Amino acid sequence: MLIASAAERNKGEILKVIKQYFDTTKPYKCLEIASGTGAHVAHFAKELPNIDFQPSEHNPRALHSIVAYVDKYRVIVFLTLDNEHRGVWIYLFNRYSFL
Repeated sequence: MLIASAAERNKGEILKVIKQYFDTTKPYKCLEIASGTGAHVAHFAKELPNIDFQPSEHNPRALHSIVAYVDKYRVIVFLTLDNEHRGVWIYLFNRYSFL
């Protein structure tokens, strides 16, 4: 797993903001765009079990890190996306509660 010190420092503060806007009793689906190391999505998925988090990443090195977080924390499978797949992005915008 890759570790980004900035992600480790700010994941708690970002989680506080997310909790302000989403009811913890309702189910949601969230696509995290450009998940980087996977640290944020793993942390959020552990703390918010009512939200299905979907990490995504284009960088092959980061994908390996996300896979390690998925294996360790049992976060759902990830997507690889880039700017050339506009039809996929439109589909995703209609499928998820928030991005």
